[in-house]
Amino acid sequence: MRIAVLISFILILFAAPAAIAADSSGTDFWVAFPRNVPPEQAIYLLITAATPTSGVVSNASFAINVPFNVVPGTPTKVTLPYDALDLDVIDTVENKGVHVTSLAPITLHGSLYRSQSADAFMALPVDAIGTDYVLMSWGPGLGVGSELVVVATENDTTVTITPTINAASRTAGVPFQLVLQQGQTYFLAPAGGDGDLTGSTIVSDKPISVFGGHSCGEVPTADTDFCDSLIEQMFPTSAWGQTFMTMPLATRTGGEIVRVLASQSGTEVTYNGSVVAILNAGQFYQTSATQPAHITTTQPALVAQYAKGTTVDDVTGDPFQMLILPTSQFASSYIVPTGPGDIAGNFLNLIVPTAAVDSVEVDGVAVPPASFTPIETSGYSGAQLPVSLGEHRIIASAPLGAWMYGFDNSEGYGYPAGALLAPLGANLSIVKTAGSPEVVSGGAVSYTIVVSNSGPETVIGATVTDDFDAALTNVSWTCSASPGASCSANGVGDLEDLVTLPAGGNVTYTITATAPVAPTAISNTATVTPPDNTNDPTPADNSSSAEVIVSAAPLPEPIPTASEWALMLFAMVLGGMGMVALRKGD
Repeated sequence: MRIAVLISFILILFAAPAAIAADSSGTDFWVAFPRNVPPEQAIYLLITAATPTSGVVSNASFAINVPFNVVPGTPTKVTLPYDALDLDVIDTVENKGVHVTSLAPITLHGSLYRSQSADAFMALPVDAIGTDYVLMSWGPGLGVGSELVVVATENDTTVTITPTINAASRTAGVPFQLVLQQGQTYFLAPAGGDGDLTGSTIVSDKPISVFGGHSCGEVPTADTDFCDSLIEQMFPTSAWGQTFMTMPLATRTGGEIVRVLASQSGTEVTYNGSVVAILNAGQFYQTSATQPAHITTTQPALVAQYAKGTTVDDVTGDPFQMLILPTSQFASSYIVPTGPGDIAGNFLNLIVPTAAVDSVEVDGVAVPPASFTPIETSGYSGAQLPVSLGEHRIIASAPLGAWMYGFDNSEGYGYPAGALLAPLGANLSIVKTAGSPEVVSGGAVSYTIVVSNSGPETVIGATVTDDFDAALTNVSWTCSASPGASCSANGVGDLEDLVTLPAGGNVTYTITATAPVAPTAISNTATVTPPDNTNDPTPADNSSSAEVIVSAAPLPEPIPTASEWALMLFAMVLGGMGMVALRKGD
């Protein structure tokens, strides 16, 4: 017994650790800085960490090597030379990637700052980026216009870009390829005009960092003053989501713009309970919002919130672009600094499950539950909180979303405080059971197969199969589906069916057959296979087997036959009883 326990302990001790979801903190980042409107003033990196650490900001081509130290509680600001590192040549490969490494995980935010044009972005570490992107950008504005930037993190990286508009030498809808070395950048813009690169696709054979925005976007239209730099680092499509919440931006009375971008055709968008669009790949739905919003999509999407120009409501502030996290990427704690340039008015937007509003703390102080407003019937609530300059720490008992943003005279910036960047997918599982583990030869055999999807994505076209043992005859099956799921109603013979399964949905197959006459053991395995475009994080539960033992039919019970000795004994008993009766008669 002790040996068995010891062996179990050793196996646990040396077992491979479970995969940890990537998040926006890390120790290795590659970033770049697209054009702001001149005159730019500085490139800022804002660095925070949960534990003391140190690191280096570098670019070998420009002999930049800046060490830094981070002390929890105070953001570290690193200033870099904008005249060396800003991307100033359109449709050109340059060596302007900025490499940030640290000994312990950090959270990194960056900005190419100019007074009265100050947006910033949350950077993603190398372990959270990907190889497949669809760009979120903007159209109306000044300067070089809508922007797309790629940074290679490895040598010999092949990148294929398909722009949505004509930009420099590139033609709308026509893919082109680049081969980048580590740290090299590529910058694309239309060099002015209102063209919007939103929906452009960027695909690579090795992980890349991708940035989208505008040199000086006018929001919502070109008639709106004033323009401002717009910039965010893009999430790879593997980290997109299907459920989003937004809160209005504090102080602004003219609302904001909300954009929903699709990567797959047939993406249905529901906004506060109403279906508002069905999008093809690369298309987006856009609306002006003044109230909290609950947004769901039938396929993974990317959502952004845009602050409007000052003249929309004559309230201090200016445009910025801020990606909205899906609820699947919420974390339970964040460390986030206020933005670049010591902007005066800074705010946190928080979105938390309504049941957990009494657990939210900012900088160790409980946020009053009355600060939160329910968001439709989503089960989430949101709050707008003014905060002071510096670093802020947010915790809750449940995963929540947090965004930092700010306004000043002709200024605006906004970015997520952090995010989980786990690849999305659909956790499919299948369970097969036999109605009875043992039947007689020629008897009835039955199975039940339940296929489930625990999400977070909806699956369309998963394949369910079961090749039944050839000894079974008269095989037939029926299927029932939970709301939102679908399967074939019935069939005969081997099972092969395409199913649709929303998150939380299931389908149930009931199989009947006739057992063979000869005694045997029958074992069958049912399998569910996700479609090619769907990641299943736990494939081990995608098959299930059930065994049935077929035994020989029992023989009829024999009629007992008396032996001769038993007959003799019976006769003697009868004879004795007769003599007793005669004596009583005397």
